[in-house]
Parts: sequence; C-alpha cells; structure tokens
Amino acid sequence: MEKGGKKLQVPMTKAQIPNNRNLFPRVGGCLYLFRFALFMFFVGCGGAGCGDTAETTHTVTVIAASGSTRFTVEIADTEAGRAEGLMNRTDLTSRQGMLFVWLEDTMSSFWMKDTPLSLDILFIDKDSQIVYVASNTVPFSEDLITPGTSFRYVLEVPAGFADESAVAVGDRVAINI
Repeated sequence: MEKGGKKLQVPMTKAQIPNNRNLFPRVGGCLYLFRFALFMFFVGCGGAGCGDTAETTHTVTVIAASGSTRFTVEIADTEAGRAEGLMNRTDLTSRQGMLFVWLEDTMSSFWMKDTPLSLDILFIDKDSQIVYVASNTVPFSEDLITPGTSFRYVLEVPAGFADESAVAVGDRVAINI
C-alpha cells in the first residue's frame, strides 16, 4: 500500500507468516518417526547383538513340594550367550539367575570354568519338568556336568537353593519369557 508516495508496512496476520516447519508436515512427521524408530532399535538392542542377554525382566518360578520360588533371570538364547553364561560374575542375589534356552532338545554339558560362584543348575525338559539337578557346583571346576538325558532349558541359581527348597527331579518350572 502506498500513502502519499510512502510505502506503509501492514503487519501480517499469523496465518500469513511463513512457517518452514509447516511447509512439509508429512516429511517432518516421517523424519520424526524414523528417528524415533532408529533410537528404539539401538536402545532395544543394547548394541550387543539383540538377544544375548535381554534387558527386560523375565521370571522363572520353580514349583517344588515345599512351595514356589520366583527368580528374575537373564536369558542366554544364543551360542555366545550360552558359552558366556555366568562366567566371571562375582555377585548374584538369592532370587536372580540365568535361563539357558534352546529351540530344540539338547544334551549339552556344562562346567564351572571361570565361574567364581557356586551354583545350583536345574536341567528342564520341553514340558517344563526338572530332569536333573546339579547342586552346589564347585567354582572354577572344569569337570563336565552332564545330565544323561535331553533337556530344553537350564536354570542356574545361587548354590543352596535346591537343598533348601528340596528341589527334585520331576518338579516343575513355570517359564515366563
């Protein structure tokens, strides 16, 4: 607008002000979703191969004649995770453990090499029944622990639990993974 040869500045309304963020709303939203998905992928994986040991809490409940005991467990469901197990761990609370998982039945052996803690090792079949118990294992021992029967899961917990709870072959385990 001109008034007497001078240009007058008319203030723009909010609707007329350019907003670069609104020029491509779909692209901005997609970029946000992409960044969020990428973030969740790396956070969810922990950067360590996704699945070696999960960050989420899993529980296993041993159901013996004396009662039920629930453990919070880490999962070892890869070759690397199962090979590492609880090696070099110096601390494990009374209700923590590790659950080793196979997709098929196995007859693998265990040992206590590089494991400074004494453990109770429960071998569990595909029907969630305990098929073998190795109580109070010897730290750092390279002697093989072999149940002589096939199993699908192995639960390692602090030594003394099996004796204190009278865990026996035939008892059941509820696995929540």
